[in-house]
Amino acid sequence: MSDESSSIRARNPFLEALGRVTMAGAQLDSSLHHLVSALTHEPTLIFHLHDAGTDKLIQLCELALTVYPFEEGDIVEIKACLKRADKLRIRRNDIVHSLYMQEESGEGLEAMKPIKRSIGFHVTPITPEAMEAVADEIEVLRHDLFVVGWNARASEREGNQRIPSRQPGQKVNGVVASRLGSP
Repeated sequence: MSDESSSIRARNPFLEALGRVTMAGAQLDSSLHHLVSALTHEPTLIFHLHDAGTDKLIQLCELALTVYPFEEGDIVEIKACLKRADKLRIRRNDIVHSLYMQEESGEGLEAMKPIKRSIGFHVTPITPEAMEAVADEIEVLRHDLFVVGWNARASEREGNQRIPSRQPGQKVNGVVASRLGSP
């Protein structure tokens, strides 16, 4: 009979952080899908977005801002969130779609990202803490996407009130939002 402690797999902070970024990216796509829905109220469009990538969802939100009437202040806030979403999409992709190896010193990790197959690899240092920070930024952005989507349509229904912008130091899904993204 084997020892129970030997059957328990050791935790790997690097893989846990990578998984958290992956999950946060999927949740970002869901939040953008909901924002398209809030902005357009077009059931056929929403139905066909189930397999759209983050970049396509961002583009459709931007298109909705040109087609549907929104207050200027709401448009500015939505565009700021979409800009943050695009930057986080790129950072998420850099993390999730990279190849990883142990750093030469044995401390920390580096991400090897292919530039071109004929040239070789580009090496960028990355740590679990840096990955966790990206996941935290996505969590805060998801909150902000909900708020701007709600506020853009709040005046259309009787009794709906605007949600106030988050304040510096406010916790969003367990993350202190003061240092992450602009409210």
